Amino acid sequence: MRFKFWNRQDEIRDKFIEAARKGDFPNYGVFGKRVHILHNKKYNLPSRIGRHSAKPPSPAQRKLAFEEMQKVIKEYCPPGTANPYREIP
Repeated sequence: MRFKFWNRQDEIRDKFIEAARKGDFPNYGVFGKRVHILHNKKYNLPSRIGRHSAKPPSPAQRKLAFEEMQKVIKEYCPPGTANPYREIP
């Protein structure tokens, strides 16, 4: 199996981390669909969550996306960066 952009994965990762450190969460159009944390414009969530399609996302998928993004924010973003995904109780 061949993956598009496989030889550029480090470059793509670095650009994503750079954006996250600025508190920016771009959509798929900026990086291409091989970066999994980015969101689609219609739902403002990743197109796949928990290895399943999220078009539309279920409440459980919304919750998982929020929790996983919190981990990314904690690791890479400046303090006080807001989670772009709405929390599901």
